[in-house]
Amino acid sequence: MHALVARLVIEMNEQPLRIMVWNVRGLNAPARRNAVFQVVNQACPAIVCLQETKLHVVSLNIVRQCLGAKFE
Repeated sequence: MHALVARLVIEMNEQPLRIMVWNVRGLNAPARRNAVFQVVNQACPAIVCLQETKLHVVSLNIVRQCLGAKFE
C-alpha cells in the first residue's frame, strides 16, 4: 500500500466520519428550519443529507437557515 494511502486510512480510523440522514418533513416552516439547524449544530456532522418532498425549490437561504454557513 502506498504510504500516503496508508496514512489516510489510519487517520480516518482514528476519528469516525459523522453522517446525518434525515427525512425532515416541514422545511416550509421557519420554526422547522430552526429546529433542524439546532440539531445539526449540536451533532456536528461532516455530511448532512436532508430529504424534503414537499419543498419544490431549495434556495441557498433555506440551506443556510437549516445548516449554517459552514455547509455551503
